[in-house]
Amino acid sequence: MSSHETVSVEVSRRDVWKLAPSVRRVALGDEFQPPMPSVRLRCIHCGEECDSRDMVYRWSDEEQFGRWCCPTPGCDGKGVGLDLWECENPGCGESGEGVGGPPGGTS
Repeated sequence: MSSHETVSVEVSRRDVWKLAPSVRRVALGDEFQPPMPSVRLRCIHCGEECDSRDMVYRWSDEEQFGRWCCPTPGCDGKGVGLDLWECENPGCGESGEGVGGPPGGTS
């Protein structure tokens, strides 16, 4: 591998144990990691629902940084409480009704 190539890693919450120990410590210490036990989440970017266990951790050696992301292909939603919110009602509603949000709401 040349010094200009980058290595990226992507694993689901279910498979986080497969990460190198140093990366796993960062992933599990991330304040925006998926909650355990699992909950239903909705992404404000793509509108899709997912189980928190299905969120993926994307690590880039080039950036030396990783983040928990929406598992929907092509979506750039990141972090529980940032772009992914816990569904307060089953199904969450297509319009986003029943999706949690920041404390106090937005104005």
